[in-house]
This record gives sequence, C-alpha cells and structure tokens, in this order.
Amino acid sequence: MSGRFPAIPPYRSGGALVDQDTYIFNVFVQHVIVPPGRWVLEQIGVRHPQDHELAALVIGIAFWAFAVVLGVALVLGW
Repeated sequence: MSGRFPAIPPYRSGGALVDQDTYIFNVFVQHVIVPPGRWVLEQIGVRHPQDHELAALVIGIAFWAFAVVLGVALVLGW
C-alpha cells in the first residue's frame, strides 16, 4: 500500500473477523468522518480541534448527512 492508511492487522485466531471489522470501521471514522468536523471546528475558532474528538465526530456525521441529502435532492430534482 501507499502508506496513507495503516494495513489491516494480520489474521489471528479467535474473533479475527470482529477485530478486522472494528479496525476498518475505526480507520473509516478517523479518515472520512472526523476530518470535516475538525475543519468546521477550526473555522469557528477552536484552537485545538484534535482535543474535541466527540464534537468533531458529531459535526462530521452531520456534514455527511447533509451531503447525502443534497445529493438525493440533486438526483431527484427537488
């Protein structure tokens, strides 16, 4: 891989599928959902947005939900 995302941990016996699924979910949250939330926190003047992970997560989820609503509206022509 290019090194941008960490590799999936190697297979381990006993619950490896759950470990890999959790790992993939965590990588998705850290690299797709939280960055827009951090950016919004930076724009409103929060000096250290990395200290406000829960707020960044909630704002990131709201951002992607809004993006989906706009996408659906564009497709359906509302």
